Amino acid sequence: MSYQTPKEDGFTALYDGAPVIVRLITGEEVLTVAYHSPEDDRMMLERPIAVQYEALEPTTEMQDDLNVSRVRTRFERWLSMSDALMFPIYLDHVLTIAPLADNIVQAYMEWAEKLYDHGVVFREMHPLGQESSQTVSEILPPDTTVEEVRKSYFDYVLQNFKPKGKPN
Repeated sequence: MSYQTPKEDGFTALYDGAPVIVRLITGEEVLTVAYHSPEDDRMMLERPIAVQYEALEPTTEMQDDLNVSRVRTRFERWLSMSDALMFPIYLDHVLTIAPLADNIVQAYMEWAEKLYDHGVVFREMHPLGQESSQTVSEILPPDTTVEEVRKSYFDYVLQNFKPKGKPN
């Protein structure tokens, strides 16, 4: 499987390839490197990371007329079930795009490396398009094939599937 960059497809990086924040019409905020082509009605998002905000308890140290609450931020893959690096998105779904602050750029680089370079990968290509020094047979236990791992995983899921509620 070869990794083709958006530049090879005629796309150019927005903000000179610096990570940006993209707010979608759904309200999601995504940190990514964005590419765009005037001939295409889509934008390509490279290694997008979703920003998740978790509201903590309101702080009572402030004045009573201010309603201030602490917020915890965490990052996760935008589409966690896919191991793809590039995601097309229609321009109609983008609300705004803005460059990131320098400290957030550094955080994006660290999180993107952690979230997209580490994980279960059943292919021989490194996620960034370079050939990995390890092959699939070196990652799997001895005398095991990829198909055996997939079959055992699906067998486990089927054996432990316990539906809740009544069937329709």
